[in-house]
Amino acid sequence: MALYEVMPIKDEIKELILQGASVMDIKKTAVAVGLQTLRMSGLAKIREGMTTLDEVLETTFPTRLRKYFFGGAPGSSDRRLAGFDY
Repeated sequence: MALYEVMPIKDEIKELILQGASVMDIKKTAVAVGLQTLRMSGLAKIREGMTTLDEVLETTFPTRLRKYFFGGAPGSSDRRLAGFDY
């Protein structure tokens, strides 16, 4: 099973890129026009019973944060994640 994030370059995105917009502005617009982020894809797979929350969070959290949140061990996410909007 794999998670995918594919961002078609629609006109709105192209304009932002040409204007030198920030990554966050581009991502917000991409989501608004239909992009399903990697984490969104993972959450859909959880609903389908194909994976677990721990696996999705370990896969979609930036590497620099994984050790803090997961202690480096698979399945070790604890309540430190409770306040995060994911």
